[in-house]
Amino acid sequence: MREVQIMASGGVLNVRRSETGCGTTKQMDFWRRRPSRKEVYMALCVVCKVEVEEKKARGTSVFKDKTYYFDSKACKKTFDESPEQFEEK
Repeated sequence: MREVQIMASGGVLNVRRSETGCGTTKQMDFWRRRPSRKEVYMALCVVCKVEVEEKKARGTSVFKDKTYYFDSKACKKTFDESPEQFEEK
């Protein structure tokens, strides 16, 4: 006799399999977690006003203890030439 039971709740898959034969019972439990959602932090490129994923930014600059993220090296170069122009007020 084979019995398979599948339960899913809260992103957890629980599979229980029971086998019976010759008066013995084997039970095997398997748990598999769904991959957790990754947190994605977005920033705004102050030069061209495009949203940029912080981890995938093409460049960063620090000005007055604030980190700025850029979607291209050209935007970073423009910012680095005159950061006061793009400073948030």
